[in-house]
Amino acid sequence: MRKTFLTILVISFAVSTWAATINPTAGGQVSSLVTNTNETSLTINGVIDARDFAYIGEKLTKLTTLNLEGATIAEYTCEKPIFGNQYVYPADIVPPMSLASHPALQTITFPTSATIIGTGALAGCENLTTVNLSQNLTNIEAFAFASCKKLTTITLPPAVTRLGEGAFTRCIALTSVKLGTTGTATSIAIGNEAFLGCSALTSFTFNSRMTTIGHRAFAGTKIKALDLSNYSYLQTIGDYAFAKAPLTTVKYPTNVTAIGTGVLLYSSATSVTLPNSLQNIPPFAFAGASGLEDINLAQTKIDSIGDYAFYKVNKPTSITLPSNTAHIGTKAMVGMTGLTKITSKASTVPTLDDDVWMGLNQPNIILYVPSQSIDSYSAADQWKEFNIQSGTLAGDVNCDGMVDVSDVNAVINYILKLYPGDPFVFDAGDLDDNGIIDVEDVNMMINIILKLVTYAPMAPNTSDAIVIDDFSIEVNEQRTVEVRLESSAQYAAMQCDIVLPDGLTITDVLPTESTIDHTIVMGDINGGVRILCFNNQGKAISMDSDSEPVVKIRVKANDNLATLSTIAIENTVLATPDCKTIICPGTTAWVSTTTGVNDINNYNAKVWAQGNVLYIEASNPTTAQLVAINGTATTLAVMGGLNEYADINPGIYIVRIGTESYKVAIR
Repeated sequence: MRKTFLTILVISFAVSTWAATINPTAGGQVSSLVTNTNETSLTINGVIDARDFAYIGEKLTKLTTLNLEGATIAEYTCEKPIFGNQYVYPADIVPPMSLASHPALQTITFPTSATIIGTGALAGCENLTTVNLSQNLTNIEAFAFASCKKLTTITLPPAVTRLGEGAFTRCIALTSVKLGTTGTATSIAIGNEAFLGCSALTSFTFNSRMTTIGHRAFAGTKIKALDLSNYSYLQTIGDYAFAKAPLTTVKYPTNVTAIGTGVLLYSSATSVTLPNSLQNIPPFAFAGASGLEDINLAQTKIDSIGDYAFYKVNKPTSITLPSNTAHIGTKAMVGMTGLTKITSKASTVPTLDDDVWMGLNQPNIILYVPSQSIDSYSAADQWKEFNIQSGTLAGDVNCDGMVDVSDVNAVINYILKLYPGDPFVFDAGDLDDNGIIDVEDVNMMINIILKLVTYAPMAPNTSDAIVIDDFSIEVNEQRTVEVRLESSAQYAAMQCDIVLPDGLTITDVLPTESTIDHTIVMGDINGGVRILCFNNQGKAISMDSDSEPVVKIRVKANDNLATLSTIAIENTVLATPDCKTIICPGTTAWVSTTTGVNDINNYNAKVWAQGNVLYIEASNPTTAQLVAINGTATTLAVMGGLNEYADINPGIYIVRIGTESYKVAIR
């Protein structure tokens, strides 16, 4: 009797399973081609539209497998909405809410031609486990797969450019998300709450085209390691994007300039690498991240820290505020009880909102500040309670109060295991705070120097100088000018600012025989350029004489260059082989242009020169002004006929007779 019962049960189960394949030629035919509402598997290879999706969703409630790979979605327009308030259902788009909350659906394969999955199209399909997406898919709209509680993995086609708001929210079995690495799409944006509450999600793999991570996009997931450093297009990370995720390590890409409020709120992060381009720490950014052991803000561009930004982040023993930090919000550092040292590189005391340091034992915490700002910090509310001391200037390894080429030379010597000079402050040279001094620190120091607009000038301690000889240049002409070192001493490196007159630009800086083995870099400053010249092998500048060109500059003039102008060399620093700083006096040179001036140097003209003799031929007695390139003028008496003026010092002169001006060169 028991055997008979089991046989009948098996036969009954087999009879209850149905599969069908249909080939509709137009939309709206599925209801007539599939009349058995007990179908469990359906393959469609023809034309369908919104009416067919409605029939499948409402009538074929026992369907577990739906294969639409060979189907084409046609446009459909109706007078009465089928889904929501929509009257027009475009071609190649899975209609919104079309299969939402289907009770049995487990596997779906979308049409090859489908480009968009509409809002909430499969939301609430609690038995859905397998999704095969079209390779032409570009957009998954809001809540398309929300609360598909058995969906475990999803592979997004490479053409996808957008995941809408809540696209996969609360897919609690989803463990991984992958995006193809090839395709024609130029960007991909992750919408707000796209994976919110996906409590099993441990990893996502997109390619570098990702530009945006929306608000709360991965909040409440189980992602433990977040390495975004290779996402070179990523610019925006939204509010609470990874809140309450068990992240231990976080790396941001270098191009991110802003992260959202509470981006790592109550995460488990122990290490965070912030991008150098970051401009502010938003409110609640790391609040409750009690496992965070290190906070490195030193090389960022942060100018403000928001309310509760580091609330109860109690493990770090030190924090460095970058030089442009201007403001810290309410209770931003409350509960940072592990702090023993704070370094503020800001010369101007940052303003503070209420109770920034609440709960900290401030008298026992050393606050390092720029030496020139000690009095300002000591008088400022909430700052004055710290143990305030003079801090080390980043990059100033030889402790002379400046960051210049002598510090670069010292760091290079340190790396090469040569004598780096005494003193040598390791912490000042370890600019990326990684515990070693290497070429990256050299590069960072060079960037500091090139971007350093001004610093307090120091009195010269030598008569050695960098000079440029007076020169002339035609409008729109480009010429090469020597920059000479007037010295008999040996130096290892050089730095100077060349301040240019209006109308003159430097297009390039070139080495000479003296510096052929050196690296030369140039950066813009207000009104000119800053030039650094140094060697990565510890070699000195090779000098054969006491007036040797060290570099050459290519200059170009335009119409704005005055007839007589000055070019100045300022802030000149020379580094000795033992890494001492030598401060040179400033120098100037005269630049003349022939704009509006007759250039006469032949016997047929009224004014010319030969050797060191000036000739002026006049019809009647008159006077002439002889103007040297340094601006000094001499009045010459001119008789009728040919006049000769001998023993004139070599140089370029302007001769003015009446309303006419002439340029002559005395050799």
